[in-house]
Amino acid sequence: MILALGLVIGLGLAAIQLVPTLELSALSPRANGMTYREVVSFSLKPQWLPWALLPAYGQNLAARFGTVAYAEYVAYLGVSGLLLAMWGARVGKRWRWPLLALALGGLALAVGAYNPLYYLAYRVIPGWALFRAPARWLLLYTAGMAGLIAVGVDALQARAGQRPRLRWLIWAGGALLVVELLVASNLLPHTHPTAPAAVTSLRNAPAYLLSEPGLWRFLSMSGITYDPGDQADLAHLFAGQLDPAALYDLIVASKQKEIVAPNLPLLWRLSSVDGYDGGVLPLTRYVDLQRLFVPDDQLAPDGRLREQLRRVPPAPLLDLLNTRFIITDKVFDVWVDNVYYDLQFSAPLAAGETWRQTLPADQPFEATALGVMSHLAGAASLADGTPVAAVRVQAADGRWTAFALRAGQDTAEGSWRAGAVAHQPARSAHPWRDHADGQDYLTVLTLTAPSQIVTVEVTGTAPGSDFVLQGVSLIDVRTGSSQALITPAQGDWRRVHSGDVKIYEKRDVLPRAYVAPATGVIEVADAAAALEALRRPDFAPGQQVVLEADRSLPAPVAINRDASSGQATAAAAGRAVIERYAPEQVVISATLTAPGILVLSDTHYPGWRATVDGAPVRIEQANLLFRGLRLAPGVHRVVFDFAPASLMQGQRITFITFITLLGLGVWFLLRSRISNLPS
Repeated sequence: MILALGLVIGLGLAAIQLVPTLELSALSPRANGMTYREVVSFSLKPQWLPWALLPAYGQNLAARFGTVAYAEYVAYLGVSGLLLAMWGARVGKRWRWPLLALALGGLALAVGAYNPLYYLAYRVIPGWALFRAPARWLLLYTAGMAGLIAVGVDALQARAGQRPRLRWLIWAGGALLVVELLVASNLLPHTHPTAPAAVTSLRNAPAYLLSEPGLWRFLSMSGITYDPGDQADLAHLFAGQLDPAALYDLIVASKQKEIVAPNLPLLWRLSSVDGYDGGVLPLTRYVDLQRLFVPDDQLAPDGRLREQLRRVPPAPLLDLLNTRFIITDKVFDVWVDNVYYDLQFSAPLAAGETWRQTLPADQPFEATALGVMSHLAGAASLADGTPVAAVRVQAADGRWTAFALRAGQDTAEGSWRAGAVAHQPARSAHPWRDHADGQDYLTVLTLTAPSQIVTVEVTGTAPGSDFVLQGVSLIDVRTGSSQALITPAQGDWRRVHSGDVKIYEKRDVLPRAYVAPATGVIEVADAAAALEALRRPDFAPGQQVVLEADRSLPAPVAINRDASSGQATAAAAGRAVIERYAPEQVVISATLTAPGILVLSDTHYPGWRATVDGAPVRIEQANLLFRGLRLAPGVHRVVFDFAPASLMQGQRITFITFITLLGLGVWFLLRSRISNLPS
């Protein structure tokens, strides 16, 4: 009865947090449960039990458990604690069996996939599929064992009676337990801090992002497999101050800061595309949106988009998420003949398609040659010497120089195999990142005279196949210098930082808030239909917007796109300027010349309310995840406010519980004093 009452009181006091959490859970990727494989991830392997429960002094537990999150698996109570718990289990009377069952039950659940009953619980018990990481059931083990330790200590005290020596022995045992746990915890890797610079220093990539004003998001696609350029300097600077393990941690932290992950966007208040790193709220709809970026069979349900990407996503998808910057490393770039080629982007060019780049006038480079990295796709039947691309280079004086690239000489089929391809392989320069049997080829085109290059054009001419442009570099053989260009197939990109990692800026990205023309509205019934509409190759963010019908509310005035063409029939209907952007309020000034849809590329979540010129309006689900408002022509002041009903409900429950407890406490206090008054 007392435990049940305590549970009710605890739930009541925590309602201010629990009620909003329940609302979030219903919208999260786990709302409908996880697969059994996901549920039993991070199970405690039976062979790990000695390292989890017994002394592991001097052991590298991160290596033993195969993860830096080894703390999930550790439930060591100290040797003296284990002995006291065993004594309590033997001599305890009232509580030993419940506590022993709690401890053993926690162990049985912690092994997860290695316990056949875990699958039965997954299939039978409601809500079981909402949780993963069975190793966390070790909390029940530690709670049960702590109770048994208390029972053991009580039993010893009862036997001690009035014998001072035995009582002192009990106190000494307790002190020994405390000291042993302190020593054991101090030997764990995470208790050995590295240099403060691991937190306080600011690396170049985040420093650049922090210097850029405005509202935008970034996407980090880099891992930490690269070596920092200042690694030797760090080793020299901290020699004698840090042991090898602490220096390793410092280098890892430096690399993580350079790629701004994981969770570092929260620290620096940078808006990330990645839901896991503190960017877009990773609801079920966010996971659905990831299907635009990642094949369904490779999709991870926890929002870690950056770990699933190998190539820069198409420009329209980045526009949907207001993605202005991309962070990548140089691990898959290449140096050939001391010339650097940036291979982050690729431009597949069918016959007649052209890639063009105009070099900035404030960064002149005089070149004597042009290096072109490429391969062919679907060109196995082309004979040697077949023209596959035309390259044109414009000098600052207006002169154009043209080159023809040919199969078997300047480039070749990417997956070239003897006997399967009609032309010979060209000069191999770089193996593909994800396919061991593929490669890129290099040709160096010599200019007739040294020239300051202002424009480079590459046009595909391969019949029935693609010329895939991977990298272009301007070369000055006189000085041994070079300048790597980037080869995006879409969008206006530039490389704005090149250090340990690279940062690319998309200069034509859609703003966080924009107005799409009403004629570009695509109305759909549900999230699945919205996803299919966004997948259409002709979908144009900024000119089109997908809105979902809310059948629980009166239908809005129908605004449809031109069904005959499938494209927006009008230019942008206006512009939007964000005047205030705060966690719980966004104020936008919108000017429209025609009916349109104001799209705010922030998550549409229960609790957001909107007013237009002071009048409440309905927020619609736009582009699967975001917020949209239908606006008439004119100048409008739009205010989004966050006032969730779940928070208000939780506050009321917590307040009522607190007042009730306070009232009962006062009543019991007064009653006690009255009963003690002399009659």
